[in-house]
Amino acid sequence: MQEVKIALFQHPSPKIGQVLYQSNQRDAFIIGSRKLLAKNYSPYQSEELLNLFEPIWAISSPVKHLEVTFDTAELDWQAVLQKMKQQYEQLIWLQIQVKKIEPNKTIYFFDFIPLARKCEGFPIEVNLTTSLTQELGKTEHPLKHFVLQLEQSFLPYLSLAQKPAFANDLGSAHFQGNHKIQQLSSSNYQVSNQIVEGRRQLKLSTTRTKKTNRGLIAAA
Repeated sequence: MQEVKIALFQHPSPKIGQVLYQSNQRDAFIIGSRKLLAKNYSPYQSEELLNLFEPIWAISSPVKHLEVTFDTAELDWQAVLQKMKQQYEQLIWLQIQVKKIEPNKTIYFFDFIPLARKCEGFPIEVNLTTSLTQELGKTEHPLKHFVLQLEQSFLPYLSLAQKPAFANDLGSAHFQGNHKIQQLSSSNYQVSNQIVEGRRQLKLSTTRTKKTNRGLIAAA
């Protein structure tokens, strides 16, 4: 069974892989915060909150990231992204990268911002533990529960890595080549038999001719 390893980090991912998906942080925050503000019936506008948060983000990034590692498999990352957007509405997904770190080992990086609702003061804060507690309904070990839940969620979207096409083509060509050799050998065998049979018939015909000639000479 394929094993998925997930690690959670409280900072953005390193820029070392191929970017598969990317959204604008400012636009994504506005869209995500609007949904929470609508649920809380807050008088604040998402643009107002953004103006308050941006000076803080200039000092400390609000972005967290997941590192998902597995062996000899391919991930349907688009389906995974869609599922996570539906399952974790308070997490704003910003970027997905992929990096092959070994011949048979691949790692995916998922960057996100965790939003949490507040009852007093500003209606929204960026806090991973609070966000996951609200999302999962778990007040005890929400981070651990989140990672375990993700490990199970990723499994249906993994498929075994396909073998290179040329390997199959080579095997097919080898089989076809052997088959043609066998056919050629069979044809050569049939031709040889025909030659031997022809020689035998010619020999019999020659013998009969000689016997006929001898009979004619004796009769004369």
